[in-house]
Amino acid sequence: MGNGSPTSSILIEKRQIRIRMNLIVFIVVIGCGISGCKSSLVSSLFPEQTWSQNYALIEGTTCTSPEMIDGDLETVGRRWKEIILTLPERKAIHRIIIRGTNFEDIIVYAGLGNVDSWRKIKKIKDNQGAIIDFRTTCVTDAIRFRIGGTLDDKRVGKDFRSATSLDPNVRRYSGIERGYPYAQEIELYGLIDADPSQPERRLNIDPDTQPNEPEIPDEPEIPDPEF
Repeated sequence: MGNGSPTSSILIEKRQIRIRMNLIVFIVVIGCGISGCKSSLVSSLFPEQTWSQNYALIEGTTCTSPEMIDGDLETVGRRWKEIILTLPERKAIHRIIIRGTNFEDIIVYAGLGNVDSWRKIKKIKDNQGAIIDFRTTCVTDAIRFRIGGTLDDKRVGKDFRSATSLDPNVRRYSGIERGYPYAQEIELYGLIDADPSQPERRLNIDPDTQPNEPEIPDEPEIPDPEF
């Protein structure tokens, strides 16, 4: 018996191509469906989040330098050594921004609910920018900033070569003239769901713990801001 006609072979080949194409389309559709389901599941379990309003502007919030929380970048607050910002109620704080500042060295504390009871949440040293922006995790109604050096500090007095240094070019100064610490604004933010219909996210976090950052060992209080 002879081989099939060329026309039959072409038809069979076209049918096989259609089957392959349909199979590819089917796989793509199934893959997209699974991906969409996974995306929906992830979105439902981990909703997109955004920053809350600036808690420092909430009515009832006070600060030892009121100009730092007035919402006006044209005003400048000045305060020696320490700034304390007090909220009308406890908030879960995840981000702190200090704008228009000359702070170089600061230690940030969260209040633990009792007078003079604080937990260190951040230490910043050798800052060189006008904006300090960092993440943290704490639930508190008070934030305290201890100010060390500023970008306006000046070395004063007669300089002299160090008698103990092996490098003859190393110089020492007899004193430091501290610049006046200042900042335009201090801002505090929490986290909320991006969906405006969702209420503000409240976290059940013990204020004595800090799960997302390693605990910073406490340091003894220093009588002057010599960080």
